[in-house]
Amino acid sequence: MEPVLRVLMAGPGVTLQDSGRQGYLRFGVTPAGPMDPLAFATANRALGNAPDTTAIEVGLGGLEFTVETAAATVAIAGGDFAITLDGRRVPSAVLLRLEVGSTVKITAGPAGAWCYVAIAGRLLVSPMLGSTATHTRSGFGGLDGKALATGDRLGIAEPRMPEAASGILEAPWLDRPSAVIRVVLGPQDDYFAPDQVSAFLAGPWTVSTKGDRMAYFLEGPKLRHEEGFNIVSDGVAMGAIQVPGEGQPIVLMADRQPTGGYPKIATVIGADLGRLAQARAGDTIRFEAVTVETAVAVRRADMERLDAGIACTPLRRTDFSSAFLLGLNLADGVVGKTALASDDRHALGRLTAHERLDVLFDDATFDLLPGMVPSALILAAGRADGRRVYAASRDITVRGGALTAGDMRDLAAFVERATAEHAPIVLLCDGAALATEENAETVAAMVALQSAFGQAGVPRIAVALGACIGPDALLAALADFMIIVTGQGFMASGGPALVQTVTNEILTGPEIGGAAIHAAAASLVDAVPHDIAALARVRELLDVMPDGGAVVPDGKARAAPSLDRLVPHGPTEVYDVREILFAIADEGAFVEIAAEGTAHVVIGFMRLGGSSVGVLANQPSVLGGVLDAAALAKATRFVERCAALSIPLLTVVDCPGLLPGLAQEKAGLLHHAAALSRVLARFPQPRLTLITRNMTGQVAGLMGIGQGKIYRWPSAVPDIGETIIPHETRRWILAGFA
Repeated sequence: MEPVLRVLMAGPGVTLQDSGRQGYLRFGVTPAGPMDPLAFATANRALGNAPDTTAIEVGLGGLEFTVETAAATVAIAGGDFAITLDGRRVPSAVLLRLEVGSTVKITAGPAGAWCYVAIAGRLLVSPMLGSTATHTRSGFGGLDGKALATGDRLGIAEPRMPEAASGILEAPWLDRPSAVIRVVLGPQDDYFAPDQVSAFLAGPWTVSTKGDRMAYFLEGPKLRHEEGFNIVSDGVAMGAIQVPGEGQPIVLMADRQPTGGYPKIATVIGADLGRLAQARAGDTIRFEAVTVETAVAVRRADMERLDAGIACTPLRRTDFSSAFLLGLNLADGVVGKTALASDDRHALGRLTAHERLDVLFDDATFDLLPGMVPSALILAAGRADGRRVYAASRDITVRGGALTAGDMRDLAAFVERATAEHAPIVLLCDGAALATEENAETVAAMVALQSAFGQAGVPRIAVALGACIGPDALLAALADFMIIVTGQGFMASGGPALVQTVTNEILTGPEIGGAAIHAAAASLVDAVPHDIAALARVRELLDVMPDGGAVVPDGKARAAPSLDRLVPHGPTEVYDVREILFAIADEGAFVEIAAEGTAHVVIGFMRLGGSSVGVLANQPSVLGGVLDAAALAKATRFVERCAALSIPLLTVVDCPGLLPGLAQEKAGLLHHAAALSRVLARFPQPRLTLITRNMTGQVAGLMGIGQGKIYRWPSAVPDIGETIIPHETRRWILAGFA
């Protein structure tokens, strides 16, 4: 079955082009063809196609297409466009093997105006006058003489699957800055005085917004004609530069008219036609005169490079030699984050380093602690909701947020001081890790800092408000809880530049280490939409931590009649376990954490009689509350944090068992189950277990039978533990922890 490309979206100017309709110019038929012949040829050559094979030309309006009926292979080359395959960014010069259903999206990127999608095979379109090149003004060629539109379907005859897998095209000749365009003077440069020819070459010229495939209009110094501006009309080549009466040059392009009656001061050399075509409106260019011999030599060199073949490196490098990895400094890529002015940060919903402290702390309650000046590190101690808190805020406007060895020593001392005062520590991360090259001093300072932070026996919260990379990310990973601003913050061992160097993947920071990535890894991470939400989340967490400021003990044994009706009679019906947790907790004092990714297990903290209690609960409303590898890993990390922070634990059980299957066994299901069982067996703080409906023997060893008091609701099975009436659950739990 032949593959079909179906157009999902086509912006203006997306057409089918081959090398052009040659030999008919004398009859008034425009050749059309590619705006950037070199990029067009590169895409075809990468697939082993004939150099004039029909391809799709894409302008700044972009193109999105999918593959139907059978797999296909395409190559894309041209300007620096933004290209995604099934939502994942790929390089702008790339070969892609597309399965049925794969979607490619091409949009305007940082530079360039045209790119080409070549297909391994032959597009099923009928030629006109020996060519499939589209000329929309005359309705020639392409798909019924028109630009491509949403819903168009292009069949592919004789499809081929090249040996090369998806990969990056090694075509450095496509990196062609358009600032200087080489020309051969003439054929009517004698219509201009020498000073006007010099003015033409010097420019500068700005590409006008009026341009299209027919011509590019230039704006700049007005050129004066020596011999008038009318000539006997003669044939024009692509790249011919006419100068009409108003003195502003017009460069004739692929869809040019056959003849022209204005003097042509110069002609763009063949090798630079694509260089000029890739210029966007508003770009500035100037011209450089070369000889015909030079023009021919440069063009020949381009063809020789194409004839030599185009290498294709893997799109995602997975095989790493020792020499390759040893040749890299894997801590690189962490410096160089651009600082934003305060106004720019506010427009993006971001706060400055000082403003973040203002939001975190109660009004006028914090003091800045002495540190190195100027420093990217702002150290402060104050009160948040009445409790003593230490916070370190990174200032990205100073050295990109990078820390010196002195900064790290200050931060280590700061951590030790907070630990001595039993005060929580908040890291507000936004910037690079090190400001200087690694040396003995910086390494020693980083080791001391990580040791101090890792051993701190107080609540530690790390907030990624921007980049948190390399050693910085490791420090954040030592925290008890992480908060990441969606689309803005990320924590990763290496930033986008380093990842691309090592694996060839083009990814943004959040794609490498955003909240969704860490949630999938069962980390104790929360995603928030912006800076203020992140700081509000910090205060929320601090409120349910031990010694949480001015907490008024709530020892009232309030009844909750709704709990008597919460658990359905049917074993397969669902309910939300959080209703139980809010009913047990002091009024409004339950905070769920790490809710994304593994919602079938609920973890969090509540205030109970004014004290902090950790909660681990199955969630019947999501996957029936089953325990899989990810849920077990998340639960284990949480129980470890409760133990480290000396927080009692309540487990609420309603679970059908462990999720079986090959995928789960590969994910280490039994190993994660054993890990949870061990940390619960060794848990040093008071523990209670509440069975609401169902607990198999398999789950019993995990959720803590034999450790601490056990309560069960009347309908719960098996019949173990002390039976309590649901609406009196809070009273029993209060008494159990008393």
